[in-house]
Amino acid sequence: MKPVENIKFAQAIVGEAHGGAERFFVKLAIALHEIGMQQSLFIGRDKERFEELSDAGLPVQQFDFSKGPKGWLATKFFQRALVAEKPDVVMAWMNRAARRIPAGNFKRVARFGGYYPLKYYSGFDHIICNTPDLERFCKAEGWAADKVSTISNFGELPDMPPVQRSDFDTADEAFVILASGRLHPSKGFDTLIRAMQSVPSHAVLWLAGAGEDEAELRGLVDALNLGTRIRFLGWRHDQSSLLDRADLCAVPSRHEPLSNVVIEAWSKRVPVVATASEGPSWLLGDTGAVGALVAIDDHEALGRQITRFANDNALRLSVSAAAFEKWTAGFSKAAIVDQYSRFLQAL
Repeated sequence: MKPVENIKFAQAIVGEAHGGAERFFVKLAIALHEIGMQQSLFIGRDKERFEELSDAGLPVQQFDFSKGPKGWLATKFFQRALVAEKPDVVMAWMNRAARRIPAGNFKRVARFGGYYPLKYYSGFDHIICNTPDLERFCKAEGWAADKVSTISNFGELPDMPPVQRSDFDTADEAFVILASGRLHPSKGFDTLIRAMQSVPSHAVLWLAGAGEDEAELRGLVDALNLGTRIRFLGWRHDQSSLLDRADLCAVPSRHEPLSNVVIEAWSKRVPVVATASEGPSWLLGDTGAVGALVAIDDHEALGRQITRFANDNALRLSVSAAAFEKWTAGFSKAAIVDQYSRFLQAL
């Protein structure tokens, strides 16, 4: 793949310590660097993210965008540094970055991954959405059709040594269900925990994540007497290794604009069962060919679908093969990086 020649591309994210958008920001920046694109990266202060990008050979600057005078001053330093790079195109990731991007002698692009207020993008030249439904949302809010487009995320994961099931007190013959993400009510992990009541007894749930809902979820596990079948793994940076040891990926979200988890599972040939939130509904469709969808908050239906996959190896193989084919065509690194390259060239 040829890089976009003679274009200087800047990207900015404020972001959280953990999150799907933050993880994809790093993945995309490294992927564009691999094809030779000139980039300047600007991030909120995050030691781990800074080191990962720097170790990959990318020029990155970080700023302390905290509240109060310190954050105000950091924004001024950031804007000065951004202009000094003389970029041709600047892409802001989400609201907190977008509202800090000044007007200048460059195109301003928003990378849009949620149903956010559009007031922060006034004066921007284009919005890139990561799902068609977000593109429809932007157009319904008044954005011109030729100023909004969809480029999704890729699910490529680095090769890593697989974990051992014994690391998580899990038998080799167990049927492992992996769920991951922030432990927040919107992720619906309580629905998945309730579903575990009705799945085969050899099924074990690995729940990888951290967040404000952890104590409540642990209490639910205790109340349902499921402590021997559910493992809380904490926040992990080895999704690839976990998927290598999983038999099924579960995404029980109540609200999920895209779901990087689905795409990553597809890349590792792991079948997916999900609730019909926004992103998974688009990705999986309603045919069952590339994964199973159930109604949001329906733990009984979720349990039935998990049971289907636990009891039918042929089903798991056929669904994972179809999903991998769909991932290769539209959600692999090669496919998504090519779309970004074409977009920047057209812009």
